[in-house]
Amino acid sequence: MGDQIHAAREVRKSDTLRLNAFTSGSSGELGVIDQNHIRVDRAPARVERCGKPAWKTPFDLDRMGRRALPKVDIACSYQGAGPQAIKAFADAGAAGIVTAGTGAGGLSPAMTEARDDAVKNGVVMVSASRTGSGAVYDPHVRGVIGAQDLTPQKARLLLLLSLATTHNEHRIQTWFHTFGTGQFTARH
Repeated sequence: MGDQIHAAREVRKSDTLRLNAFTSGSSGELGVIDQNHIRVDRAPARVERCGKPAWKTPFDLDRMGRRALPKVDIACSYQGAGPQAIKAFADAGAAGIVTAGTGAGGLSPAMTEARDDAVKNGVVMVSASRTGSGAVYDPHVRGVIGAQDLTPQKARLLLLLSLATTHNEHRIQTWFHTFGTGQFTARH
């Protein structure tokens, strides 16, 4: 994008109209394209298997077949936000909800109560930040997973793929700790 090479997990759209509308935040671009020359300054994070780099993930869409993907929504928090979005998503059958919180994933008191009720009813909750950079760690609330440095939109995709694969909360949390930080290590 704009003669810059970005990793998919790090790139974010940072401007609505500019040609240089994409950035990789504090991670930085992977490299640049200078006319006919490609310069790569760093490699993207990747899974290693048996000491060799691999791009395979645990999410095999072919194995999932044609079954419907789980419903996963995003609820945005702001000062004084009510519980309606989380309640509506949960009532509509969401298997997971990502909250786009203030700062390090903060929610209004009403949204926090709705989130806790959703967790009690089996909805997997992921806490992300709407700030655009920085990490949200596990908030020490049972049933809530920190999105690490993933945007709410990318956290939604990871949660969707996770729930299409398993409903084991510990496994999903492990995937967020692995894929959300860019620190890929896998055993062979």
